[in-house]
Amino acid sequence: MYTKGDFHMHTIESDGDYKPTEVVIMAKESNVNIIAITDHNTVNGVEEAIKAGEWLGVKVIPGIELSTRFQGKKTHVLGYFTKEIYQNKDFIRALRYI
Repeated sequence: MYTKGDFHMHTIESDGDYKPTEVVIMAKESNVNIIAITDHNTVNGVEEAIKAGEWLGVKVIPGIELSTRFQGKKTHVLGYFTKEIYQNKDFIRALRYI
């Protein structure tokens, strides 16, 4: 048995077209059973996606895509979380300075 996954998905919380629950539903309909929500500079849609995933049987990994600069050039860095740190207010405030 194979697992299909997508570890770089956006929702309407950044530049995506669909609500977090809709993204999870589309994953399920496409037989994708593990996804990561990685909106730009926010984790706002993660909790909704996790709840939808629990209901639909899709594993949702909380993540973020941070916009930053490296050697004077704009770049994006993907981050993934294994625990509920994405809910910590101090952690969220610290993300503003990355």
